Amino acid sequence: TFEFIERPYIQYVVHQGNHYVSEKKLAKEHGLKKGDALSPFNVREGRRKMEEYCHQNGFPKADVLILEGENPQDKGVVYIVNEGPIQRVKHVTFTGNRLASASRLATFIQSTPGAFSYASPYFSNRFDRLKLEQDVETLKKYYRSLGYFRAEIGREIVVDNSGYWVTINFIINEGPRYKIRNVEIAGSTKFESSKLTDFLKLK
Repeated sequence: TFEFIERPYIQYVVHQGNHYVSEKKLAKEHGLKKGDALSPFNVREGRRKMEEYCHQNGFPKADVLILEGENPQDKGVVYIVNEGPIQRVKHVTFTGNRLASASRLATFIQSTPGAFSYASPYFSNRFDRLKLEQDVETLKKYYRSLGYFRAEIGREIVVDNSGYWVTINFIINEGPRYKIRNVEIAGSTKFESSKLTDFLKLK
């Protein structure tokens, strides 16, 4: 004997509480729409995706609650979105850098205050944790491309009392710089190694 319980269909999808993040962007993130099967798993996954989107776009304290969509008697999905304050990058500093100046290192990162942040907070870049992690990896690659194979990059995030402004401090431990002692070519039987090394850029 097989007993079938059909899933109800989504009759509506509602977002409540969002002011800065548009309905269109939230709907794109969770992907739920009218007529889909009402799956509690998909509803919870949609909440996770929306929170992740908000955290990456200047709302690190955002959270999303599920009002409807997890119970069998529910007919639709209702999310309550608490965006929290928009956090923007006010200052970016570098500590421990000796190889390159702060202005040079700033050209490699995405986490910057913005060109006109002094004029209005609306022109400042939003604080994005994903971009910050990418910046850390970019700085590591820069140092290691110049022979600092043990270079480590840390980061410190300081939020001011208002909760709207963030200062990012990149903490750099350059470590020793490695230089090439010698270059050898192994396995060549037809050509002498000394002739082949003339074609190499590594010296």
